[in-house]
Amino acid sequence: VIMEDPNLAVLPDFTTNEYKQNRALLRDAGMLNLQAVEVLTHQWIMKNDKDKAKWNRRREEEAIAAADTRQHEQELRVQWEEEEALIVREECKKNKAKFAPIPKVPVPSDPIILPSQVALRKLQQHKFCELWYFTNAGLDEADTSLSYALDDDTLSFVTSTDGLPTLVPTSLACDKASVVQDEHLSIEQFGESAPCMIPFMFDNGWDQAHVQMHVEFWGAIERHG
Repeated sequence: VIMEDPNLAVLPDFTTNEYKQNRALLRDAGMLNLQAVEVLTHQWIMKNDKDKAKWNRRREEEAIAAADTRQHEQELRVQWEEEEALIVREECKKNKAKFAPIPKVPVPSDPIILPSQVALRKLQQHKFCELWYFTNAGLDEADTSLSYALDDDTLSFVTSTDGLPTLVPTSLACDKASVVQDEHLSIEQFGESAPCMIPFMFDNGWDQAHVQMHVEFWGAIERHG
């Protein structure tokens, strides 16, 4: 195996004492000193040419192998990217909401006030829910009493109709006394509650058709209010 580039090799001076023995062997074969130097020079050039051919061929083979490796790596990378893109597309089809683009809207500076757990639970179960929970008064009540943060594991004592203490979810106990039925709401309260309730209906899985039905019903009431 050639370890050094023969293209960089320098032709030796075969007239020096370093090659005295080489010249002597050729003189013993009947050559003159000058002929011996010419033969040694010719032999070195022939060997160097062969070494350069081997070296250059090996370099070409290494370059081809490196190019093949890079091409294979590129093909693998393209294949991986295509597979990843396919996985993302399939995931987008299954979870459209997860991959929906985020709208460029300013960060809200006002605190978000949630309705009480009673209202949210009714909407989650697609049951009738009083509009009062979504009026300014109802939202203020939820914010003040923190009933929006209470869950069914938090219990309180209330007095039942037969006068006995009964454990009920605290969120029910907080809301029950202050809820105003829909028919007793003022026009202003009705106008406050309906637009506020609609987003929570969508958030809790109400069908577009059902929400639209409520919107049309509320619109008719406002037009005749």
